[in-house]
Amino acid sequence: MVITVLHLLDWAIIAISFFNTVALLWLGITVLLNAERRTWATWVAGGGLLLGGLFFVGHSAVVGRNILDVIPEMTIWWRIGWLPFIAGPYFWYAVIAWYAGVLRAGRHRTWLAIVTALGLVAVGLLAFADPLPSIEALLAAQVPGAEPYACCAATAGVPAALLVYPVYSLLCVVLSLSALRRPAASERFMGDLARSRARPWLVAASLVLLAVSLTVGAAAAWVLLQAQAGRLPDISLQALALLIGFDLLVSGMIAVVTVLTGQAIVTYEIFTGKTLPRGGLLRHWRRSLVLAAGYGALIGGSLALPVPFDPIWRLMLATALMTLFFALLSWRSYLDRDRSIVGLRPFVA
Repeated sequence: MVITVLHLLDWAIIAISFFNTVALLWLGITVLLNAERRTWATWVAGGGLLLGGLFFVGHSAVVGRNILDVIPEMTIWWRIGWLPFIAGPYFWYAVIAWYAGVLRAGRHRTWLAIVTALGLVAVGLLAFADPLPSIEALLAAQVPGAEPYACCAATAGVPAALLVYPVYSLLCVVLSLSALRRPAASERFMGDLARSRARPWLVAASLVLLAVSLTVGAAAAWVLLQAQAGRLPDISLQALALLIGFDLLVSGMIAVVTVLTGQAIVTYEIFTGKTLPRGGLLRHWRRSLVLAAGYGALIGGSLALPVPFDPIWRLMLATALMTLFFALLSWRSYLDRDRSIVGLRPFVA
């Protein structure tokens, strides 16, 4: 059994993908279940997190298999995979603007309309203008003597998607930072204090989200321009390692955004509307991160490393890990309950 760099990269991307799946689904369900009032923004925040988790469900299904086995399915995944990168910045700005109170104050309504229009243009280009080459077109472009890919929506030779997406994503993040910098007065008891304490986490998450958008936009620009010029690199182990490395970089940055956002959500209850944050929610968040990291590393290793595992043993490994974690969670819950009772005894006496 020889473990190569490609095996390690494959292990890392599968582990990160599983981590993002568990963390995003946990956060989305937690926001929706713990919200004091389920407003439109609560549904957007929770639904956006759930959609992110579902995206990584599909992402895990792709990266956890042999690339030759998923090429027939990549046509649909290639199109669907770009939607979160368009919807993500928009959802982020809409929720941050609502949380900061600037929509209620009327300061960002015009900007929200502009961003909405740009987002619809980006979705329209993706759906109808065919700005991105299909997997078949990318593979066909590598055949000697083949015609270069021609983008049908271009301005002066530059694909229209490359003109819209960077402006759109940059505007979403800059407006989010502006809303966090100058929020309106909060109607919630101690809401201004919670905002000031959650602001560093949200600002950091916004900056990393901007890095994700610019990185993906730059990669899409490179692929489109190379495809149009007929200079795409040949399929090789080096090219595959580069592709996995890029995927790992973007997924890792999304994991950072998830952790930063989750820290703000569970520590200061920023999207649930609770007046007094609960320490128990923070403890459960940390345990969910431990589960996500451990589960991702264990299952990722069983899928990526050249170990002769039968599929049933992978299933049993996952079952044993989940059972162990549930037992530890129950044990810690009883300890937390006993500690709370001990703390109340002086008041009862």
